[in-house]
Amino acid sequence: MQKLSVKIACLVVLAKNGSFLVLAPLLVLAPVLVLAQPGLCQALDDNIVYGFGSRFQNLHGGMQTPKLETIEAAIKKNPKDALSYVRRGAYHLDDGDMTQADKDFSQAISLDKNCAEAYIGKSRIAQFKLHSLEAQKYLEKAAALGSGNVTLNAIWEHAFLLRESKNYEKSLELFKKALAIPDKNKSRQAYILYQRGESLARLGRLDESLKDYNNCIKLNPGLADAYHMRANVYTMQKKYDLALADLAKVIDLNKNSTKLGRDFFAGHSAAAYEDRARIFDRLGKPELAAKERKERLEFEKRRFEATPFRAF
Repeated sequence: MQKLSVKIACLVVLAKNGSFLVLAPLLVLAPVLVLAQPGLCQALDDNIVYGFGSRFQNLHGGMQTPKLETIEAAIKKNPKDALSYVRRGAYHLDDGDMTQADKDFSQAISLDKNCAEAYIGKSRIAQFKLHSLEAQKYLEKAAALGSGNVTLNAIWEHAFLLRESKNYEKSLELFKKALAIPDKNKSRQAYILYQRGESLARLGRLDESLKDYNNCIKLNPGLADAYHMRANVYTMQKKYDLALADLAKVIDLNKNSTKLGRDFFAGHSAAAYEDRARIFDRLGKPELAAKERKERLEFEKRRFEATPFRAF
């Protein structure tokens, strides 16, 4: 399978929130799959899908991948420019052609062994192949060779891979390192805090996790993921009123999102309704639980009627 579709990317991202658990083992590919569609990420609400979307810009210098003919012309003009091959590799990665992307990233490294962006590209090929340790080695190399955003993003992506490998303590070290790098991009800072908060929650360090989610929401109050994860922590702490409020916020954010954002992240709302129902079950309020599940069914019905042939 060399070509990847946007539909698969959608499924994997939604799996992260428990809506499509059948694909949960593929979560480690989320950065590859989402990054392979930077145009899609740009079209969605930045508040909701910041995540790995804009990190791909480090491979081609902007959110939108340059046209292939533009890249080819640059290579023809200067065939020894490593970054031109990185940009072409990014183009092929956008297109789902992992084989050609890998060749271009390797060519960039053969021209410039210190090309950090090429190592980030190689790491994403390794992630696609589920070679996590190999991907991490490439990211370590990129972080050491790069500077500024390239180094920051390599460290951040490495932290994410460690977290998904359940190496939480090491992931926390790298999240801390990433957050220590001066960064004017508040959306990126918010998402790093969000991901570190999830690592802390998995370790049972709930108060620290809440602190990260709170700071994340201050930086980006429209990040639905953060409210949903904070609600999970509140639920574990039996702070049910706070959890219900956050889940209501998730539903509200997705309801008021753009149409494309609503379609792409509809699983957020469905899961939030169900999570609210479970809380009411715990509280011994079956009528309210039933009401939430009815809301979910009506939501799913409207969703199906609007997009009957969707992939998720």
